[in-house]
Amino acid sequence: MRLGGPVFGETSNPDNWAEAVKNHGYSAAYCPVNSESDEATIDAYIDAAKKADIVIAEVGAWSNPISIDDT
Repeated sequence: MRLGGPVFGETSNPDNWAEAVKNHGYSAAYCPVNSESDEATIDAYIDAAKKADIVIAEVGAWSNPISIDDT
């Protein structure tokens, strides 16, 4: 089992993000990028996670199933 949670600190690039995850004692983390990120950025975070043995365990995909708003 891996432990993950919110990461605070300098996380603006993949290496800093991976270091912050490890400094918090985690080996799992929320996805550090969003759906608007370009493929090179996504790949860089994936590579940093692999190098640091971090599992990206959760991605943002929130919706309200009872909302009448279809957008």
